[in-house]
Amino acid sequence: MIMLKNGNFDMHSGLCPSTAPSFPKGRPFMSNAATITSQPVANEDLDIPHLMPQMLRIPSLDKERQNEEFFNDATKSASPSSLTHVSHSSVHDINDATKLHTERPFALAAKKSAFPCFGEGCMNHPKIFHNWSSIHESAACAKTINGTLCDDEHMIGGPSLFGSFYGTYDLDDIGLANQTVSADSSYFSIDWSKDPQSGTWIFHHVLRVNHKYPWLMLYLRADATNGLSGGYPWETRGMMIKVPESPKFKVKLTLNVLRGGGSASQFYLLDIGGCWKNDGSECDGNTSSDVTRYSEMIINPNTGNACRPNVLSNCPLYHVDAKSKKRIYRNDTTHFPYTAYHYYCVPPNAKYAEKPYSVCDPYSNPQPQEIMQLLPHPEWAVHGYPSAKGQGWVGDPRTWTLDVGGLSQRLYFYQDPNTKPAQRKWTSVDVGTEIYISQNMETAEWIVSDFDIF
Repeated sequence: MIMLKNGNFDMHSGLCPSTAPSFPKGRPFMSNAATITSQPVANEDLDIPHLMPQMLRIPSLDKERQNEEFFNDATKSASPSSLTHVSHSSVHDINDATKLHTERPFALAAKKSAFPCFGEGCMNHPKIFHNWSSIHESAACAKTINGTLCDDEHMIGGPSLFGSFYGTYDLDDIGLANQTVSADSSYFSIDWSKDPQSGTWIFHHVLRVNHKYPWLMLYLRADATNGLSGGYPWETRGMMIKVPESPKFKVKLTLNVLRGGGSASQFYLLDIGGCWKNDGSECDGNTSSDVTRYSEMIINPNTGNACRPNVLSNCPLYHVDAKSKKRIYRNDTTHFPYTAYHYYCVPPNAKYAEKPYSVCDPYSNPQPQEIMQLLPHPEWAVHGYPSAKGQGWVGDPRTWTLDVGGLSQRLYFYQDPNTKPAQRKWTSVDVGTEIYISQNMETAEWIVSDFDIF
């Protein structure tokens, strides 16, 4: 399954509360609007394995400081009673205004939001153009070069299966009538092909954010074939016949990150989602007591650790050491591996959360959520994950075999005291990026193949 998520509203729609922050004028990427020629490929003309429309490559303008300033301004200007409508969000420790603490552990709730908007104008479905999968007697890729697209030397003839879709969230784009997307609009595309030699699927992704849509997500995701999907209280329709359960499952994939998407790109080598209640029992569709649990490995080397000795609220209660298997509590500043964690937040309905804590956004899903975001670190290397920043990033394509079950079993997840430990079942497994409130127009591009769960 290809999963698109929109974490923001149209800030210039005029339909949202005036508390929404405005973007600075004269943004560098707005000065040279151009048109992307992105006509759907007709079946009879299909002669290449990848159908991504031609895109204008925007130079990287990463400025972490600008991202932080925008988030600070947005949080300060938000209405105290406002709600947020986001996906996989987390409240980063940038200043005191973004720390979400409460004096009443029975009513954990976010009080401020950078996106105080619901209703018309807050979020819209994208415009999508679809090239349906079909078989063609045309050139196919015999093998990829370091996970990238084929060159002429490795093209072979024969029947192959191709398909794609692309689109934008900017519904006012003047090019949509001609099925094109302008260079200053948000953009996404995925094309897929079947390797006739190995039988593997190759998925090529592109995601671009702009000033109106600075928070977008794009994932290649495997879901369970039936039951409740993690985060959503309705019947799922995925491809996993057996639901993975910690500690005994692994994931294999080949990932080539071509463009990272800027400093705000939280690129997930792997993101797993499950669901169980705070008393350890299975979810049953009750959105007030079901809790979605996420574990996410971020490999963008620009992503730092919000979990720090002086900000324990952004850390899990404890860490299980890879060698000794002993618990190391977060206030043990000598031994706790703070740099192994980007951010952690407790579910909003956690009755007995130990202070200090940060509270996960209660509005991203139909039910409460708990988020554990990890960073490359030697502590995770025993499970096949990257041990240092930069591994698996741009210019370093790799095939990963990840002991996801083993790692996820070690992680701390909140549970009410004196309750039976939950069976950690993961109904969704995905890879991709969440570009999280980017100040600049940024583009991420990556290729996934050999994706398997066993």
